Amino acid sequence: MIDTLICIVYIFVGAKWVLKKVEIEMISAPTNWKIIVLKFLIWLVVPLEIFIYIHFYDSGMVRIFLGVSVLLLYLIETWLLFNEMSKAIVESNIDNR
Repeated sequence: MIDTLICIVYIFVGAKWVLKKVEIEMISAPTNWKIIVLKFLIWLVVPLEIFIYIHFYDSGMVRIFLGVSVLLLYLIETWLLFNEMSKAIVESNIDNR
């Protein structure tokens, strides 16, 4: 029961975060499809890591390799998200002048 509740809360909080507009301190900008897709991919990292942990329980080396690969993918996605958010903020501020 608690597992189901945690999953439901994770889905709702994650969906709210994915659809939230870009805000850095007092500057805000609308989101675009690239930002939404990158946030969605970052949101899927936790379920993917849990799946790897459960599905590959008997082979430690494969589990470690896949876990590290997913974490590296997470770092790349975070870097791409930061760049896209920066572009969105710059473009919205140019339009607001």
